[in-house]
Amino acid sequence: MGSVRRQGDLVQVSLDRVEAGLLASLIGQTEVLLDDPEQSEDPLEQAFGVASEAPAAPDDPVLLRLLPDGYREDSDAAAEFRRLTEADLRATKRVALHRMLETLDAAA
Repeated sequence: MGSVRRQGDLVQVSLDRVEAGLLASLIGQTEVLLDDPEQSEDPLEQAFGVASEAPAAPDDPVLLRLLPDGYREDSDAAAEFRRLTEADLRATKRVALHRMLETLDAAA
């Protein structure tokens, strides 16, 4: 079984092979969830990641947790926030997942 140690502001996690494999599997599953379902053909949207129309909030509760509404009480503001930020949020989360996999691979 792995261990967790804190060193100042850093946390070091040591995992055995089974734990690392399970974590890698979960990272892969999360990455699949974050795949953009529709690739826009709008060049401005592709360049800047800002959709011309607000994507619908996810129906899947797991994906909604990964991509939550920015405003719970105002559906118009939530839609506008999602339009402006969802592509970047998906990309940022994918980068973090790749970093986790690279760290797992380096430690193996």
